[in-house]
Amino acid sequence: MAKWKRGKARTVVIGDRTTRALLAHRRSLARIPASDDTLWQSRYGRRLALAGFRAVMARLSHRVGVRITPHMLRRTFALMALRQGMDLISLQRLMAHADLSVTSHYIAIP
Repeated sequence: MAKWKRGKARTVVIGDRTTRALLAHRRSLARIPASDDTLWQSRYGRRLALAGFRAVMARLSHRVGVRITPHMLRRTFALMALRQGMDLISLQRLMAHADLSVTSHYIAIP
């Protein structure tokens, strides 16, 4: 699965269970044409913009009383992967960091 960040294509590795869940979610988006790669849509059936995604995260944060950001989710993934035994080099590759120091920064506990 590819995602885009600052014009760079990235590969995201996901398991079978996640793939099935994403495909089921994608099929539920009846308003999106099959040729579109939209994963998240607004209540009006359009692609969810970055501002909309941030608004969703802010509402979730408020609802649960814990600050949640996409970056925090990414950092949590990195920490959990290491705690489950993933080596630092594999994590660096998975997160598409060009330099190991960036990965080390991600896992630094404040």
